[in-house]
Amino acid sequence: MATKKHLNELSSLRFFAAFAIVVLHFRDYLGVKNEALMTFLISGQYGVTFFFVLSGFILMYNYESWFGKSTSVNQFWKFQQLRFARLYPVYIFALLLNSFFQVSVRVNNGEFASQEILYWASWLINAFGLQSWVPGAPYTLVWNTPSWSISTELFFYMCFPLICYWLVKYLESFKKLILFLIALLIISSVVYSVVLDQIYYKHSLPSGTSYSIQYFTPILRLPEFIAGCIGGKLFLMKDSETQRFKDLFFGSEIKRNIVIVVSIVWFFGRVYTTGYADNNEAYWLINNSVKFSILLIPFLGIIFALSTGQTFISKLLNMPFLILLGESSYALYITHWSFVSFYSLGFLPTNLQSPFMSIIFMTLSVGFSVIVYKTIEIPMKTKLRGAKTPQPSSV
Repeated sequence: MATKKHLNELSSLRFFAAFAIVVLHFRDYLGVKNEALMTFLISGQYGVTFFFVLSGFILMYNYESWFGKSTSVNQFWKFQQLRFARLYPVYIFALLLNSFFQVSVRVNNGEFASQEILYWASWLINAFGLQSWVPGAPYTLVWNTPSWSISTELFFYMCFPLICYWLVKYLESFKKLILFLIALLIISSVVYSVVLDQIYYKHSLPSGTSYSIQYFTPILRLPEFIAGCIGGKLFLMKDSETQRFKDLFFGSEIKRNIVIVVSIVWFFGRVYTTGYADNNEAYWLINNSVKFSILLIPFLGIIFALSTGQTFISKLLNMPFLILLGESSYALYITHWSFVSFYSLGFLPTNLQSPFMSIIFMTLSVGFSVIVYKTIEIPMKTKLRGAKTPQPSSV
């Protein structure tokens, strides 16, 4: 497979998405009293949606030639091997690291002794990356909470060869792709509303279970990944109709800048004009059923603009240290929960806890992620993939 252009801007952008999630998880320790600022911090949750969209885009960009026209069992498993080598070494390292904190606390409070078999069973489910399929504690909400999204990604990877083949074979025109994207947004929102109505109103499931189903269920989050795949397919298409679309919205730096600004305004408009809860059932269902789908277009707009050419933030995103932080963003995302656990579970004395100390911990988590990236992720990925394996860009 020919090596394609490395999309540095997207690599750097991954850091901001990952760090937004870090801040989200430290928000209660930052001493924030202002409601608008707290809303901003909570919006870090959408960093995961951005990752899902970006993942679909990058995989389509890199692997369309593998699965677009035909596929085979060997190609399928080779792709899974590449993804395993990319994710699992750091994934299992982060699970082991955070398990120390979780087990220590539960041994001390007696909780582990009374439910030891359950906890070890849930640990094995996490080790195999299956926790997003088993809602509620202690499966998705104990061992390394952010890892639910990796469990969900693994499902996306299993689906990707078929998604790629289907998009290339049956949605070969610009019009078909756009119509499918619109249908995807509408249908996914309707399905979400039905599921939410069932788990919150019809059956009133326990809060941890319903929360896990709403946010972690792989099938419900799949449209975000598919939207990214559609974006990647559009980016690669060179027919006249697609080219007119690209020229209209992304044909110059000014146009790309406008798309980015409009997308950012769209994002924060959504964040600040919609509450996170409401007593009106119908409003709550509508609000939450489009929680993620309403942001797919602005996220695709930003990704497409940065991939197409220069923008007003390209110089910043091409700075070497930001590219390094972006390449380390997976390590940051998957290991930062150990810093949260250390801070929040009593390992740090209460008298040392402060907003300033929280900022120090967040900074340390960034530095630690670079170390993990260089000492675990890169060496293990190289070893598991093999020296002769094609190394796609931005994987």
